[in-house]
Amino acid sequence: MEYDKRSKELISNISHDLKTPLTVIQGYSKGLLDGVAKNEEQTKKYLEAIMRKSIEMEGLLNQLTIFSKLETESFVLKQENKNLND
Repeated sequence: MEYDKRSKELISNISHDLKTPLTVIQGYSKGLLDGVAKNEEQTKKYLEAIMRKSIEMEGLLNQLTIFSKLETESFVLKQENKNLND
């Protein structure tokens, strides 16, 4: 039961963490569409923020994907013996 509780909390936290970059992306995109950026420098600033936040979202989604694979047991660890001196 504790594992299920923590699992649900993790999914809830990731979902919450996804909302922040998504809100920023939507806000900057709307700003660009509304003509808030008056010059190339401002436009570049908005686009850079959109790019940073989309990369942040991608990282969060990758974490969620890994967690999902671990939950469904489709993730298999392959053990190998390695010589650390090599």
